[in-house]
Amino acid sequence: MDDTLVLHLSEYGLLVPKPERDAWGRLSIYESADLVRRRLSDRHGRQPSVDKSREVAAHVTQGRQYFEAARNAQALVRPLVLYYGVLALSRATILCSHGGLREATLSKAHGVECPGWSDILAQDLRNLPQVSLRLTNGTFAQLIRATWNVERLLVYRDHRLRLTRSQVGSKDLISPKPTLTLRSVLARIPDLLFDYQVAFNELGKCYPAYVQVYPDVQTDYYLVKTNLDLAAAEDIRTNFGLHPDVVISQEENYYPLGSVEGLRFYVSTSNSPPSMIDHVVPLSNDNRDFPYLVEPFADGLILSSMSLLFLVSFSAGMLVRYHPSRWADLMSRGLGDAVLPLLNNALTLVERRFPDLVLDEIEKGRVPSPK
Repeated sequence: MDDTLVLHLSEYGLLVPKPERDAWGRLSIYESADLVRRRLSDRHGRQPSVDKSREVAAHVTQGRQYFEAARNAQALVRPLVLYYGVLALSRATILCSHGGLREATLSKAHGVECPGWSDILAQDLRNLPQVSLRLTNGTFAQLIRATWNVERLLVYRDHRLRLTRSQVGSKDLISPKPTLTLRSVLARIPDLLFDYQVAFNELGKCYPAYVQVYPDVQTDYYLVKTNLDLAAAEDIRTNFGLHPDVVISQEENYYPLGSVEGLRFYVSTSNSPPSMIDHVVPLSNDNRDFPYLVEPFADGLILSSMSLLFLVSFSAGMLVRYHPSRWADLMSRGLGDAVLPLLNNALTLVERRFPDLVLDEIEKGRVPSPK
């Protein structure tokens, strides 16, 4: 969203900031094996072993120490140290998800491979966003199975009133294992939308939208203009799998927002095509808790914010681990550095938000998608 729209929505009371939460302060509870036993007993209905509790506590502590080290690290090593922190917290999340899982059963593989990176990076820094990420068996796949790619978010119920929703994304990796690009991942993260559109001068794959839910009756979607443009109606229909009978209209005014240009469609339990009643339109929030529609990847793969940030951190970590000279070239503001602000902000977002998402997952566990 551009600054004018942000100001407009603020004046309408739609971007009220939520209270800051000390995620690391809350996660510190899980650095005590005794408290881990108590918390996991409440979650699973049976008490884990002392050894299992120690394993969870060790992973959380290791994650915190990596994150602390990343904050003070030099630019050439920061992404790698940060990724190790993400990996440790991901393994803690996996351990917490099932009472029988143990450290010895966790995969030693990352769950993501980097095919053809050397050839791509040898050509031009401008090709960096095109590096491939092949999803395989490993920690990333275990994280998907542990979390079901759940997205916890806020939408609107009545003007200025909010409603908590939980959407379950892809519960496992499809076969054959999908291959994504770093660019396709960055394009689906709401907090990076402005930077993405500036860097590439094209619309991202997530769209700010006022989403109003009338439980058991109707869900209204009103996509608003970004800093670049408004999406095309038929692109939205295609990319989100909307039935041809779902009407998408371009409007200049929408009553909860006032005079804001946008695209409107709705899904009604009584009037929409039957195939649309349970159709999932993937959503996510930005740091202001404003909703965004987020395009699925090819073959309908839906990744949560936690999964997307894992892939961002992995990509940056592997870049500085195996191609440090290319990262150094990027940091020196050489030709092709247009992606640098986007990557820097992506790493800052990982540092700020990933622990918060881990805390939600450890404390709340899997949540079924509401009807």
